[in-house]
Amino acid sequence: MDPNAELVPPAHLTDRDAGEWVWLQKKRHGTKIAERLLDMARKDHVTGEHLLTACLAVAASVINPSSRLARRAVSVASKLATVKPKPSARGFSYAIRTSVRRGLLPETHEIVAMLLRHDIPISSDVHAELLKLYCEHGMKSESLDLWNEIYESPEEPRNWAVGDATSTVLASEQLALTFAEASKLFDKMTACRSRPTPIMWLGLSRAAGRHPEQQPRLSDAIFKRMADHQLLPTHQQYAMLLESLVQSKGLDAARRYAAGRDLQCASALRCLEEAQARQS
Repeated sequence: MDPNAELVPPAHLTDRDAGEWVWLQKKRHGTKIAERLLDMARKDHVTGEHLLTACLAVAASVINPSSRLARRAVSVASKLATVKPKPSARGFSYAIRTSVRRGLLPETHEIVAMLLRHDIPISSDVHAELLKLYCEHGMKSESLDLWNEIYESPEEPRNWAVGDATSTVLASEQLALTFAEASKLFDKMTACRSRPTPIMWLGLSRAAGRHPEQQPRLSDAIFKRMADHQLLPTHQQYAMLLESLVQSKGLDAARRYAAGRDLQCASALRCLEEAQARQS
């Protein structure tokens, strides 16, 4: 008897119901079922938009997918592109998410090319997943170009797409944006979103930290902008600033800066002093 027989959706199910059936198999068999379901999808044991999308979604739900699983997801995404009526980009976003988790840049580009080849609009979540991969690989020009593409897209929910993209780029250590580059992104973002996310402020502070001599002035400018939004600098933001001051001007300079400021700054200074004491 075929060991996969019990995993083939019953013939009487509609495509949508068969998609639900896939999720039920995952609950019963765990995440290992993703690879077997994708194998069946590649071998024409399962067909239909909802069923194929469910297989990709199950694959994307695996926290640490294998490279083999990610490549099989690409193969199933290719099959999904031929389904009629033309599917949305949602199913492809699952395959991209799986590929991104394994850092498979060629495979991810293959899915994006597939979407363009079949005139399937690239959704904001697909853009966001691709952007994360660009950031991880330190692809600065590609990341900024893609960020602008997301920013210009009229797709809803636009604010979510732009906010997620901006946060990802600003927070990326691999891209190492200059303060001027980070500020440009930040300003474009705040033009369409009234309240920047905490990670955006943190990303802006990290960019300021790449200019040690200018960091106190740049950080004060950031903190003033935060005050306009009724926000106070975080412990982490103060810690980055004080550490930079210690490296460039010494511990006394950090103490002078922290004098008379709020409790978060005092706490960051205390942690820094304790770290210095342990090292000496």
